[in-house]
Parts: sequence; structure tokens; C-alpha cells
Amino acid sequence: MIFGFNTDVKFKGTVYHIQSEARKHDQHLQTQVFVRGRCIGKKATPYGEHAADPDFSDDKMHEMLKVQHKGVVEAVREGRVGEVLHETYGIPTANGFTLQWSNAHSVVQEGVVVMRFLVSLAGAPCNGARLISKVVFPDREPIFTELKCDVGGSVETRVPAEDEGLETASIYVQAHYGDHIATRKYRLRQVG
Repeated sequence: MIFGFNTDVKFKGTVYHIQSEARKHDQHLQTQVFVRGRCIGKKATPYGEHAADPDFSDDKMHEMLKVQHKGVVEAVREGRVGEVLHETYGIPTANGFTLQWSNAHSVVQEGVVVMRFLVSLAGAPCNGARLISKVVFPDREPIFTELKCDVGGSVETRVPAEDEGLETASIYVQAHYGDHIATRKYRLRQVG
């Protein structure tokens, strides 16, 4: 049995709760960061490629989880939580297809929502993957965009929006690449 880790870190008046666990069903190690009970980001590290190794054990998995948890705790203590979140929104599906929000720590730039995504399959960038985003505001029509990923598997979507409407918006993103599909839902919130 793998036991997880829980740590509270106070940085500049904000208490961050860091929680780590092994997600055996999904074959990844997950560390979540919470502020006031709300998850502000995740770091997920797949371990499926190690599972077939005869030397791989629960103890080895526990050690990997401990190292990941410690790394996130140190990043929060040093005020680098944005860097941790930058790496974390890419939880792979069972087949290794990943849709990662790569600038989750900083999306609003002068009244424009700028969201960057990376799409990969088994760690390799998905050149030409199709990405569809839908920003849903409670008081106006949704905004749709459809883009293709570049050779590095990245894509950037820009949506003009007033600051007062951003915290109530829901953002749906779906990536398509051959038979692979990954869907995510996000909400914007101010952190710190």
C-alpha cells in the first residue's frame, strides 16, 4: 500500500496545502496544490513505463512520490508555485495522449485571455493536432476557437475579455489527434 503526503506551506500570507498520492488506476503520481480548499493546480507524473520493470515496487513508487512532493513543496516555499503549475495541467490519458495547459500561472494580458497548450502522445509532440476551445460566460455568447498545433505540439488561443467576466467563465478545451481525444475544463481565478 502506498501512503500519500500532505504539507501546508505559508508564503506571503497565503497557506498552500500540498497533497500527493499514487493514482494506481491511472498509473500516475499526482500532487495537487490547494488554496482555501480550492485546487489551483496539479502535477502528474506517469509511471506506467516503469511498472513492467521487475525492480519496480511499491517502495520505489513511494520514493518517486516523495521526491515529487518535496519538489512541489520547495517550489511553493520559494515562491515558484507558478512554475510548478506551468508543468502540471497535462494529466495523460491511459493511452499516453496529453493535453497540457502550459501557461496556467499567467493567462490574462491587457484584457486578453492568452492560453497556451501542448499536445503530445507518449511524450512526442503532436504536429497538426486540432484544438477546439470554448469560453463560456454566464451573461453573453460563448467564444469558440479552433486551431492546429505547430511542429512542437503547441498552440496559443487568444480571447478578448473584460476582467470582471473572467472569474465567472468556464473554459472547455478539446484536443484531437488521429483517434485520440483529450478534453479538459478550466476556470480562471486570481491567485495570490
